[in-house]
Amino acid sequence: MEEQAPLCVVAKDEEVAAYVRSLRAEQPGWKVACVVGEEVPDGSPADWEEGEWGWREGVWSVRRLQSVQVPPEVCSVRMNGRGELSRLEVVEAERAVPGAGCVEVRVCAVGLNFRDVLNVLGLYPGDPGPPGADCAGVVASVGEGVEGLSVGDR
Repeated sequence: MEEQAPLCVVAKDEEVAAYVRSLRAEQPGWKVACVVGEEVPDGSPADWEEGEWGWREGVWSVRRLQSVQVPPEVCSVRMNGRGELSRLEVVEAERAVPGAGCVEVRVCAVGLNFRDVLNVLGLYPGDPGPPGADCAGVVASVGEGVEGLSVGDR
């Protein structure tokens, strides 16, 4: 396959920047950089290897995603009303002992999908349930009668 020429996308908003991040993740062989800012930049950064740059008031900045540690307390995601994604919040919750046939999962990642977005915006027909039901984690405890899963399983 022929090598793809580098491409730079100038994005005025976060939605376009997120699309470019997805493109880079799905096509790792493509050289795609993104500059996020309200105006077209004057010049270019010294190193395009970073992949994402910010341009604000004549100043370049590197934009990097960073992992954030969630406190070890038990918490859940809930909606504080509908209409805006900003109404999603992480709140403290009580740890429940799993009943017969159930497992407790220490959630490491939560996926909010399109159904969740429609739910939060109040546009989903019917009852979609709580947001953030798609998750990945580690089995923390198992209830009576559970077979095939053990504490520590992923």
